[in-house]
Amino acid sequence: MIGSPRLFALREYRAEDAPALARLFFESVQALGPRRYGPAQAAAWAPAPADPASVHARASDGRTTIVAVNAADEIIGYADLEPDGQIDHFYRRPDAAGAGVARRDFELRGQAIHNWLMERQLDWPTSCGRSYAGSSGPPRPS
Repeated sequence: MIGSPRLFALREYRAEDAPALARLFFESVQALGPRRYGPAQAAAWAPAPADPASVHARASDGRTTIVAVNAADEIIGYADLEPDGQIDHFYRRPDAAGAGVARRDFELRGQAIHNWLMERQLDWPTSCGRSYAGSSGPPRPS
């Protein structure tokens, strides 16, 4: 267990994060994906960990990639936001699953990402983003 998944900080992606993100995505899809999508779909979705070079290329293609880290600076989750504000990836390590706080953890990360975006005067106009910020969505930057 990673300790309290409620305790995390957000930071921008760094190139050295690529191997951890490749592993986290694979482990999350394999462990948690079958709960919602079924084993066959999870196996097709992520049959093996991605090459870290491809993860880095993706994280550097113009999207904003934010990682959540614990007190030991271990990556426990990440999200990427495309230039148009769409959230493509929003994953966390599966070892925090089943602790009874997953829903709250997800809500906190969503709110933390919303705050992170607002601090940088960015917007996420997606319906997923609005679900974190409330029905009216986050305030538009001036």
